[in-house]
Amino acid sequence: MDINEIATKQDVKMLIGAIAQLNDKMSRLLEADSNKVYSIHELSKMKTVGGYDKIRTLVRKGKLQSTSDGKITQRAINEYLSCQHGN
Repeated sequence: MDINEIATKQDVKMLIGAIAQLNDKMSRLLEADSNKVYSIHELSKMKTVGGYDKIRTLVRKGKLQSTSDGKITQRAINEYLSCQHGN
């Protein structure tokens, strides 16, 4: 398909299929990512949420969820960051 051409039904179907495949791959990657866990020290080195003291405070206040052994999941990080960007 050339940029200057009008898309045909076949082109649209091909693009829909490609988008569906990419969506499936992204879903699998995000699911695999959400199962990762980090210690507070590891998370502070990543510099995505903040320093060690800030992360400890967020966990203590319940704003950043942790597992029973004190690890923080990628899903909890994503939820915290999405809440921060939503406000």
